[in-house]
Amino acid sequence: MTKNNSTYLNLEQCNHLQKDLNMDMSDATMAISTSMNGTHADDIVTFDEYHKKRNDLVPTYSLQEIILTLPRKINTDKGIYILHVGHERICYFHSAMNLQNLILVEFKENSILDNAYRMLCWSIENVEYDE
Repeated sequence: MTKNNSTYLNLEQCNHLQKDLNMDMSDATMAISTSMNGTHADDIVTFDEYHKKRNDLVPTYSLQEIILTLPRKINTDKGIYILHVGHERICYFHSAMNLQNLILVEFKENSILDNAYRMLCWSIENVEYDE
């Protein structure tokens, strides 16, 4: 099954997550095919147990998979921040609405997929995940 890649992370983003940030993406449901003459490919294929054995596939995430990977809340010395996903923005806002500094971090300049990717990178670099 081939899908349009505008709803999935691209090859550069996936390589950054896996190689630079050491993220395990083996739980991805789709993958990018890299077998097109050694150049970048735009085919997204199902990443099932059969396909995981192929060396020419790089796992990729959809927006939903990124959101499910992000922590729902972040505890800081200033309180609890809750994940919020809007039409074009993604942020962590303070759970107590009466505070002056409501937003911990926010991405809203790009597409929601790119903003979610940037938030995932930020959270990997800045948030302690429970094992």
